[in-house]
Amino acid sequence: KDRTDMIATMSHELRTPLNGISGMVELLQMTELSEEQKQCLTTVRDAIAAMMVVINDLLDFFKLEAQKIKLESLPVAVTEVAQSVMNLYRQQFKSGVKGLVEGEPGLSFQGDPTRIRQVLSNLVSNSAKFTPSGSICIKVSAVDGSRG
Repeated sequence: KDRTDMIATMSHELRTPLNGISGMVELLQMTELSEEQKQCLTTVRDAIAAMMVVINDLLDFFKLEAQKIKLESLPVAVTEVAQSVMNLYRQQFKSGVKGLVEGEPGLSFQGDPTRIRQVLSNLVSNSAKFTPSGSICIKVSAVDGSRG
């Protein structure tokens, strides 16, 4: 219990300044900027998003350990989630590596959108680190009876 409370407090203490930085980045993006400045802000925004993923993964690990994680059951547009994840990590790809998502647009499944995004993020992030050339591809398809 003490460790769980400490992790929850740390999470809050980390998220609060990150959300503040994120808000300032959004405000800056609404001003007139050079292309270089826009690219810098995009990099900062992506770094904040990556840090939030790490914090969320850490929290989820402790929730799993304490058996307190609850899965949602919602319609998930999986192809769109996969494309969003691929776009998020595209800047981490080594030169010449392409990111592809193959799947029917609008394909929907019942599931936990947060966990699906988390799993895809971990897979694409690791692929980005260990793929020196070629492509990283997420293929989304339905199996009979699986459409939501």
